[in-house]
Amino acid sequence: MRNVHVLSILLVHCLIFSALEATVELLYVIKEQAYQQFENSHPDSPESWTFSTGALGDDQLTAVSITFPGDSEATPISGIPGEYELETADFATQAELDAAYADGSYSVSITDNEVNQDLGPFTLTGSAYPNVPHITNAVELQASDHSQDFLLTWNAFLGYNTGDEVLIQVFDNTTDQNVLSYIVSLSFIWVLSIGPD
Repeated sequence: MRNVHVLSILLVHCLIFSALEATVELLYVIKEQAYQQFENSHPDSPESWTFSTGALGDDQLTAVSITFPGDSEATPISGIPGEYELETADFATQAELDAAYADGSYSVSITDNEVNQDLGPFTLTGSAYPNVPHITNAVELQASDHSQDFLLTWNAFLGYNTGDEVLIQVFDNTTDQNVLSYIVSLSFIWVLSIGPD
């Protein structure tokens, strides 16, 4: 049986957009507060604060750039056709993150199917994050039969707004690989499936 550790829950303060064209699957701008949990111990403080933005699609997506609040020039986002991501180094505090990547209007430009599209502005506001997350049955998850569905439970989140979401990641420390990564509503009751497809 694999030794699976629940490593992190990222409280995501973000904009996530659905498909723009058939070739663009995801377009995102995220400011996140990350916690790391081992066993069933309740995490007590954020591990880090980060900013990321990007776009995912098929090979027809050939360029992505972002214009930050207050900037007049777009910043190209590096990647390969279909996968473009700008992920920054971690920040120690929310104040450092907010100083580097302020709330405000973000615009994204993509080249999709050889057509340039300017999208936005999209407003990223607010600096309130929900309470510290806690997966209440992490040890049971580690001991579970990973070929079967598993009901993952966590403490109730307080102080979140409609539309706020959480990124759940399960990491296998024996293979150094992500087992799964999903973005779900904070109010969602979730059945975890980590078995074979």
